[in-house]
Amino acid sequence: MAFFLAEAVTGGTLIGLSVANHVRMTGRGSSTTRLSKTLFGPVGKPAWNHALTYTLGLSLGGLGYNLVYGNDQTINTSTTFGMGNLGLFSSSLLMTIASRIGKGDVISHMICGSARTSKRSLYATACFIVGGAIGGLLPSAANVVASGPHSSESGVNVVMPTTYRDWQKLVLLVAGTVVKHFTLNYMATSNILNKRVMATMATLHNAGLLAFGLGVAGLFRPAKVASFFQFNKSWDPTFGVVAFVAILTSYLTFQKHSKRAAKKSKKIKPNVNGCGYKLASTTAAPDRGLILGSLAFGASMGASGLMTGSLFSNITTGNKGVLSALGGSLVGVLIYIFLLEPKKKPKSKKKPKKVNN
Repeated sequence: MAFFLAEAVTGGTLIGLSVANHVRMTGRGSSTTRLSKTLFGPVGKPAWNHALTYTLGLSLGGLGYNLVYGNDQTINTSTTFGMGNLGLFSSSLLMTIASRIGKGDVISHMICGSARTSKRSLYATACFIVGGAIGGLLPSAANVVASGPHSSESGVNVVMPTTYRDWQKLVLLVAGTVVKHFTLNYMATSNILNKRVMATMATLHNAGLLAFGLGVAGLFRPAKVASFFQFNKSWDPTFGVVAFVAILTSYLTFQKHSKRAAKKSKKIKPNVNGCGYKLASTTAAPDRGLILGSLAFGASMGASGLMTGSLFSNITTGNKGVLSALGGSLVGVLIYIFLLEPKKKPKSKKKPKKVNN
């Protein structure tokens, strides 16, 4: 199996920057499976506006990637998923329900949570890998891998860009990302725009960066994801390398801004990571829902090679497989909302204590 090292490292770096900076600039995680559920919520609320903006950013980032790299057969999006539309629909439906039960997906748990050394996310990441290995044993996983390019090759063949055009694309992509990153940082710290406009710009930028990173790394192709869980001659380390680089990049970004924030103010708590927002606790213990949901999510991902971020990023392609999988995701959200979501207990009104005279 061909392994494109430069693309995997570049893509992982872009994904890591996207995830860390999105949390730092907006105080929100980058869970792509939560988008569908939030979009079914109250229209006009901050969470709904954020989900709509993030979905738009993913779509624009995917469109930009396909316009730039669309004719490059080395890292082009595969149009063959190796599964029927019903299989894609079912896999995406299961992934969506599992991610809601497990309170996160690959991006939010494996990348963002692990970079913050969250105890729950580390458990979820381990369950993703175990579940993926189980899913990789299913016949559908072998069909997905066989549908990808270079599937007939034995062993891992490291491939580097060989032409000036290939290197030029990667260099321009990294340079453009750095310029946009420092521009957004400057605008955020100098208070040129109000917080709402700044958050919208940051969401669009980071969502688009995530889509571009997934595309450059080759994870738009389900065969690249599924082959990571095939422990035979078809094994491809791309998914693992991308995840490792993304976690490392996010971790270093969080550490950098935590130290900078600590110098400015001693009141900043450790779990804020220098972003000015109070984030979820990193010491919370895992529960049964997290374990079971993460195992089911990993099994579905290993069997189908699907990633929700890649699906949202390829909405503009009109690919029937993408649309079938997104349909499954929407149905999965509805099933979770109406049948599986725990009902919130109404807050009891405390009666005022009687004072004896």
